[in-house]
Amino acid sequence: MHSSGWRRFQSLRTKPLLVMLILLALTQGAAFGLAYTLSINAMLRSATADISNVLTGALTNVDGHELAGLIKDGRANANGFSDDPRFQRQLKWLEQVHAINPKVWPTLIAWDAQTSQFLYAVDLWQKYDPDRAKKFRQPVLDEAVKAGAVVSGRSNLVIHTQDIVVDHWGSWLHAHTSIRDSDGQIAGVLVIAYRVDSMIEMRDTLSRGFMLSALLGLGLMLLAWQVYIRLCAAPIKTNITPAQTNTQHSLTNPLQIEVNELQRKNEVRAIVGTEFFSDLQAKAERIRKKPDKRH
Repeated sequence: MHSSGWRRFQSLRTKPLLVMLILLALTQGAAFGLAYTLSINAMLRSATADISNVLTGALTNVDGHELAGLIKDGRANANGFSDDPRFQRQLKWLEQVHAINPKVWPTLIAWDAQTSQFLYAVDLWQKYDPDRAKKFRQPVLDEAVKAGAVVSGRSNLVIHTQDIVVDHWGSWLHAHTSIRDSDGQIAGVLVIAYRVDSMIEMRDTLSRGFMLSALLGLGLMLLAWQVYIRLCAAPIKTNITPAQTNTQHSLTNPLQIEVNELQRKNEVRAIVGTEFFSDLQAKAERIRKKPDKRH
């Protein structure tokens, strides 16, 4: 009886606690998911708008006719780049674009009509990390870059890649737009690699903040629950347990059973010794000896 009452009391404690934990987890998860999605989407929109502005401005000084001529008859030097004045002019312009917005790393890809493929023409990384830079007239083998070049080459639209690419140099978003010559023919594609390390850091900060807030919320809820148990739920246990304890003692205490049995015998003996009980015994005896008239 005592253990059953204690289990019921424990149930009063654990069931509401589990419900509160589930509600807390669902509420915090929904709040974090909403805040995370809104924040990331806002940063993506800002980055996308920034990339579009850079591409639009960068295209104003890229000569499509000169780019087509460079890829057609330009020659690579010993380092894999080119000393051609057209190459150097395009490289200088890419440096200016990067200086205006250091997050932007532009690359020029040219369409080679002779081989019917896209080739790398000018890569800004040549000025900062030649080992990473694409060489002059190197074929475009990266499927993502190739697909973006093909799609953007068929239109005048800016094609954004929503997937963030992470490599040894950082985290990046990419965008492509077509380069046309004076006749409107496809001369190449301007590719922008946009560094989004700050966005990744913000994403990680949001994740850490959510974990800390979840732990803090859980700790405060457990503390509040313990206060509730001590101040409000403890009287329930006090009211239930003594009655169950007395009942159990009355059923299981051998001394109490023996005392009760002795009291019962004394009461029976007192009844047997009365004149009324003797008279009842005599009447019962006469009834048993009286002959049965049915025979």
